[in-house]
Amino acid sequence: MKKATARKRRYAFRLRIIDNTEAFRALRREWSNLLENTAQESVFLSWEWLFTWWEVFADPSRDLHIIAVYERDTLVGVMPVYGHHCRGYGYVLRWLGTGEAPEDAIVSEYLDIVCKRGFEAPVVRFIARSLRFNDTWSAIVLSDALSGHLALKLVAIMDTWFSTDVVHTAQRYFVPLSGKRDNHISRLSDSRQKRLKRCRRAIERDAGTLTRHTISHPDDVRPYLSVVKALHNMRWEGRRGGGVYNSARFYAFHEACLRRLSGRHQADVVIFSIKNQPAAALHLYYSKGRCHYYQSGFSNTAVNRYMPLFVSHMAEMGTCRARGLTEYDFMRGSTDSYKADFGCDTEPMFDAVVHRHRLSLTYHRVRRHTRRTAKRSLLALQALGVMLLYLVTEGTFDGRSD
Repeated sequence: MKKATARKRRYAFRLRIIDNTEAFRALRREWSNLLENTAQESVFLSWEWLFTWWEVFADPSRDLHIIAVYERDTLVGVMPVYGHHCRGYGYVLRWLGTGEAPEDAIVSEYLDIVCKRGFEAPVVRFIARSLRFNDTWSAIVLSDALSGHLALKLVAIMDTWFSTDVVHTAQRYFVPLSGKRDNHISRLSDSRQKRLKRCRRAIERDAGTLTRHTISHPDDVRPYLSVVKALHNMRWEGRRGGGVYNSARFYAFHEACLRRLSGRHQADVVIFSIKNQPAAALHLYYSKGRCHYYQSGFSNTAVNRYMPLFVSHMAEMGTCRARGLTEYDFMRGSTDSYKADFGCDTEPMFDAVVHRHRLSLTYHRVRRHTRRTAKRSLLALQALGVMLLYLVTEGTFDGRSD
C-alpha cells in the first residue's frame, strides 16, 4: 500500500516595489496588520518608525526600493530597503533607517525582513530570487542582524550565487525581568548593589523620594524632549560637537516618532526628579514585552552622591517588570561596554553584505584587515608612549634622569 504524501503548497506570490513616498504612505494599514502577525514585532520595524525616517532623511541621492511580497492580494512580506551610490561599493541596497551622517545617526536596530508567520521560508526564497535577477545593485548591506533574523537566511541563500560576508560586529545587551521581584538588582555585582543602596538612601534623606514623570499627551512631547536634550548636553558638556540631540534631523525624527508612537504606548520619555528638579531622563521605545533604552541624559549636580542615571535605570526596570514586560533592552554595545555593569545577558550582532562581484568582497576584506592592523599598531604605540613616559618620570624622581 502506497503511503500518502503531503502536497507541496504552491504560493501565488506577487512582487511589488514601493518606490515613491505616496505609495509608502498608503502602505501604513497593510504594514501594521502584517507586523501584528509576525515573529519580528519590533518598534524599529514599524511603519511609523521607518516612514518617519524617510520623511526626515529622504533626498535625491536616495531611491526608495521597498520590496513588498503579496500572496494573491494579501501582504505577506516586506524588505524595507533603499538604494544609493556608495563609494567603494557602487549602487547599494541597504535598510531604511540606516546610512545617515554620523552626526545625525538614528541607530535603527534589529531591522529585518517583515514576514507573516508560516510564510518565512518561501517569502525569503522569493525575495532572494527576485534580487538575483535584479542587476541594478552592486552590494546589499544588511547591518545589525541577530542570529535568528531572516536577513541572515536571505544572505545564506544568496551565497550560492554571489559573494557574501557576515561579520560579528557587536552584541546586544539586555536584562531579563522574569523571575523574582528584585532579580534585576541581584544581577548587579556586590559593589554596585551597595552603591545603589547608598544612592537611594542619599535621595531619601535629601528629597524624600525620586519622582517619575511620563508623556501623557502629544503636547508633552516637545517639552519632555527638550529636557532630555538639556540633560544629554550636560552629559556631553565640553566634548567636541556636543550631544546628538543638537542635530536638527535627529531631533526632528524623534519628535515626530514620539508623537506617532507615544499614544500607542510604544514610546516615552521618562523624567526622574530630585527636589522637583530633573535629575535624569530616559528616552525609551517599546516592542512587545520589551523596553528599549534608546538615549538619556542626567544632571551633573551631586552626580557622585545620587548617581541619577544608574538609579533611574534600576527604578525603570522595576516599573517595567510591574507592567508585565519581560526584558529591559540596552541594545547594541561593544564587547567592553559599560552596559555589562548592569548584569546583562548578551546576544551577538552581525553585519552582512552581499557582493555581486568577488573582487568587491576581496577589496573590503583587505580594507577591514588594514584598519584593524592600523588600530592595533596605534594602540601599541600609545601603550609604548605611556610606558616611556612612566620610565622617564620615575627616573627623574629617583635622580637618575641624567
